[in-house]
Amino acid sequence: MRNEGYRTVRAAGRLAAVLAACAGAGAVAPAARANVTNASWIDVNNYHFRVIHMPDLDQRRVPGDSVLALPGNGSMYCVPTATMNLFIYAANHGFPDMLPGPGNYQTGLYNAASLNIGVLGVGMSTDAVNGTGSQGWYDGAVNWLSLSDIHDKFTILQYTANGSYAPRTKDMALTAVGGAIVAFAYGRYSNIGSYQSFTRVNRTGGHVVTLTRAFAESGEQPIIHLRDPADDPANTTQSTFVDRVTEVTNRTFAMGAGANPTLRTMAWLTDLGGGETTFRCIDEYVALKPKAGYAFSNPTMTITLYRPFSLLGGPVAVPAQIVLPGDGSVHDAISDPDQTGFALIRRLPSGATELLHVVEADGSVVPIASVPGAHALLFSRHRDLYVSTNGNIFAFDVNLLPAVQKYVAFPPDPIHALAADESDDHIFGVSISDRMIFEYRKELGEAIGSWPIPTQVPMAGDGSVVINPLDGKLWMVSSAANAAYGLTLAGGVPPQVETLLLPAGPEAPPTSISADDRGHLFIVKGGQVLEFMKTAAGGWVQVQDSEWSKFAVGPKFRVTRSQSNHDPSMTGPAWNNIDPGSLTFAPPVPNCDADLNGDGLINSTDLNIVLSAFGCEGQGCIGDVDGDDATNSTDLNLVLTQFGEACP
Repeated sequence: MRNEGYRTVRAAGRLAAVLAACAGAGAVAPAARANVTNASWIDVNNYHFRVIHMPDLDQRRVPGDSVLALPGNGSMYCVPTATMNLFIYAANHGFPDMLPGPGNYQTGLYNAASLNIGVLGVGMSTDAVNGTGSQGWYDGAVNWLSLSDIHDKFTILQYTANGSYAPRTKDMALTAVGGAIVAFAYGRYSNIGSYQSFTRVNRTGGHVVTLTRAFAESGEQPIIHLRDPADDPANTTQSTFVDRVTEVTNRTFAMGAGANPTLRTMAWLTDLGGGETTFRCIDEYVALKPKAGYAFSNPTMTITLYRPFSLLGGPVAVPAQIVLPGDGSVHDAISDPDQTGFALIRRLPSGATELLHVVEADGSVVPIASVPGAHALLFSRHRDLYVSTNGNIFAFDVNLLPAVQKYVAFPPDPIHALAADESDDHIFGVSISDRMIFEYRKELGEAIGSWPIPTQVPMAGDGSVVINPLDGKLWMVSSAANAAYGLTLAGGVPPQVETLLLPAGPEAPPTSISADDRGHLFIVKGGQVLEFMKTAAGGWVQVQDSEWSKFAVGPKFRVTRSQSNHDPSMTGPAWNNIDPGSLTFAPPVPNCDADLNGDGLINSTDLNIVLSAFGCEGQGCIGDVDGDDATNSTDLNLVLTQFGEACP
């Protein structure tokens, strides 16, 4: 690791320069916050995310007098332990109902932590010998939200390396500055030879840690800080919470021993050792992110994000707006699977269409591909973007722009709306004008099913459709009726129709429909969001105290949902967890929590933050250095004791 790192005043000066540049560029800018001290983004080469008071639970827990242990002494429990850090952080930052609840897990609650890590491990199907698989990680995290009865407020995002794609430091940072907290896996890759100019590697296991900092500036390697659950001895006490730090190098590898291996660029954690023999590279992350909604409006070409929930001390507190440059109107917009930007169709005054991508954090716009007559958009959980026109459905790989076309279908009718069934990855195209529904595999090609829309379902305009994960039905609305219709689609059988009558007010037809992880339906009428839930008796009722009803939205509104691109083929010994005895650890670095604005120095700025918040009690106090939910003389003394020091 380079010597200057965070270890000199010069490094602190570079941090301050990046923060100032972020503010000047109009990007997501830093502010004094309780625990997310920095959330700034200029571009993929210049960003800074930092969170303090993130728990650092130990995974290795052995039995003792009145002490709970984990199966196998916790050797294979890195996944539930690193993920539990996220849940405890949320419980301590505005969501006390999140299990296991708020508290200081550094000084106490050891058995409570052990019990909850064990329960989460059961939900993740964690094995005491092999660890936790990718699917188990996602399923257990999603189910934990349900167990906490808080799945109406959060989503779980999981993205795993597959093919040429791998998540990198910039991806985790962009997710985090948008309001999330992140745990990530690094794979251990063995050098097995060469292919052309690239090193061939095979994965031989992995390990999961919690992200606490990601920093990058042009011309330098990114740096990340992490909490490692395995860096303590196997004992009966909680070790001191500590960050570890490593530089990151993006490097392209040839994956596997095949004749034509896939080339994949991964984030190589260079300070974890291994030289050119063993590489430890980020290949998966899970983010806990508050649920949000979004809509677009014309003629201003504005995308508005609605965030009724946010972590206290988080970087996002109010709805954000992205105003697109140029002329025209937004015809459709859909959030990226990782909820960091949008794909959109812009219709120009000439009538031509543009397919564009906009980054949420900085509003930068780049072309995706040329698709004349683009009409509707859909992202699959595999990160493929589907685009319909009057005569085609295209699927694009958008991991690199401009995008590469992967699949195509030629439906006999124009497709006005698209939906995906994530249970089997099938794609549905709906023709409103010709009253037809077509079903495709994710690779498109020939339709594997088609149904006429029943005559009792009035349709007009563009319509809006969604597959509800609760009942598996294709739900649709259009301007033709003050109702939503749920269609059960089965091969060779006419669709069965369920009707949800909408209230008379507002006096406007429905314009869009979406669904969340629980199967709640969100329908827009006259710019108002109406939320509906299924009752135990099987009927639908409107949620009268919905958090979403207070927003005035555009005609097409969607809520974010949990997403995972997990591939079932990614199982087996290569995806087992690594025993702590075979792990290497990045160098430790003191937490430096008295640096409240994250500029690398403890100075008058931090002192003023404490003084301005002095006397504050409860979660979210911006001057809370020691994390005890109060800003008082203890915090003041911590800043004064370290005054003038640079963070290591």
